[in-house]
Amino acid sequence: MNRASTDRVLAHAVRESFARPPHALFAVARRHLIDCAGVALAGAMAPTVKAVRELMPVAGGVAAVRVPGATQSFGVRDAAIVNGMAAHFHDYDDDDPAISVGHPTAPVFAAICALAEGAGASMDTACAAYIAGVETTMRIGRVVNPQHYNAGWHATATLGVFGATVAAALLLELDGERIEHALGIAASLSAGLKCNFGSDVKPLQVGVAAGNGVFAAQVAKSGVRSAEGALFGPTGFCAVYGGQGDARAIIASFGEPYGLEQPGLNIKVYPCCSSAHTAVDGLLEILRDDRVAIGDIESIEAWIGPDVPAMLIYDVPRNPLEAKFSMRYCLAATVRHGGLGLEAFTPEALADPETARLIDRVRVSVDPALPPIPTGVTHRSRVRVNLRDGGNHQREIADPLGSAARPIPAAMLRQKFIQCAAPSLGPERAAHAFDTWEGAPGTAAFSAWLSELSDVSPR
Repeated sequence: MNRASTDRVLAHAVRESFARPPHALFAVARRHLIDCAGVALAGAMAPTVKAVRELMPVAGGVAAVRVPGATQSFGVRDAAIVNGMAAHFHDYDDDDPAISVGHPTAPVFAAICALAEGAGASMDTACAAYIAGVETTMRIGRVVNPQHYNAGWHATATLGVFGATVAAALLLELDGERIEHALGIAASLSAGLKCNFGSDVKPLQVGVAAGNGVFAAQVAKSGVRSAEGALFGPTGFCAVYGGQGDARAIIASFGEPYGLEQPGLNIKVYPCCSSAHTAVDGLLEILRDDRVAIGDIESIEAWIGPDVPAMLIYDVPRNPLEAKFSMRYCLAATVRHGGLGLEAFTPEALADPETARLIDRVRVSVDPALPPIPTGVTHRSRVRVNLRDGGNHQREIADPLGSAARPIPAAMLRQKFIQCAAPSLGPERAAHAFDTWEGAPGTAAFSAWLSELSDVSPR
């Protein structure tokens, strides 16, 4: 197999996956899709997401696509952009720290939402397209990471465009040859920089990746062709963007196992950078299990892996988006709020004087001895709460709650969805939407459920 033909192998692998989907993973796919739908509804309420949405021309008739959390309908590509930006806005969407080093679901979810109604996709069809799309993102991640991410690329966007392309191409019924061209087109549309973490551009990059994936599939369907080897060739995407993995072997083993199985994705229980999650988990354990009150605390210390400061780039944040990438803020806000939810990342929460005083008592240090994972980002951390009476309590957490090692409980997932969706739908409709999703047969129309998330009143 020459290296240029690896593009073709990937295209046929995703067709094969879609034609013979791994039904055992449908329950996993449903869990991640409903989680992403919830965080997209929360993100749809953000002023900057609304601002982008207002730039999009409203569409009508057969070209109209409904968008979760909005009253208007848009064209397919614009709908995918808005969906993707909303899904990633709060940094509450699932992630994969080990392989793609990003958030694989959001761009794929956004593409599926944009195309499902026109394609007449069922729940099972949407799940099959999702599984193939996420697997594509993670396979390419195996080829280019960690060099790609470490060089400063925002992998959720740069790799997510390929997952979105595959999901879109499958729903548009492209054959293997046209999927290959769609991926080659997407290779020239890939973009996104880590330097924009903590700004509105981070989620916008993900939205654009979803829109570009849909566009790549659409133009490939129309007959536009890419160069051979645009993805895995000698001067293709992977070679240019830092790939050092054995692409031939990685793509030949597509789905063996699927990334959704091993290592799995983390469903976030806190709306902030995943690199802060195990420290927050440990701090909450101390507050809850050791019965430590805010007035007992003299200081808080946290130790993180050497690679983590590249993600947690803000010491004292200036706005709520920067706060999501500040370990000191996340720990202070956890103590102040008794948890770490969306309410902790608002201008009012950031301006709270007590939170500011707590930030001054938080210290973060790098511990090179913390065991890293083989690839990707180290999530293990240690936290110690020092008490005014001279005592202390300490925890070291290896895996965040919501990871494959510590799965999110079903009741917590439902609660997260309702909390995210309630501002758009109201709590009763949010609960109904979740329960409808859980009980819908695989043959039910995906778009029928999506309409429950889109018919909202202006707020």
